[in-house]
Amino acid sequence: MNIDKNFKNVWLLNNVGSDETQRIEKWRHYKIDDSGHFKLLESISCKNRDRQGVVKCHNN
Repeated sequence: MNIDKNFKNVWLLNNVGSDETQRIEKWRHYKIDDSGHFKLLESISCKNRDRQGVVKCHNN
């Protein structure tokens, strides 16, 4: 999780696999409003597509 210094934006990620095959599956970007609620701004999914380990990502 990465939170900016003003606590206005948060990036959460799903990390899957073992230490050898670790990869990021999904990123979610949230904004924290003045009342402290999280609002989803964007969601990005990533998948290994080929044998060379090339990762393809797209916005949901």
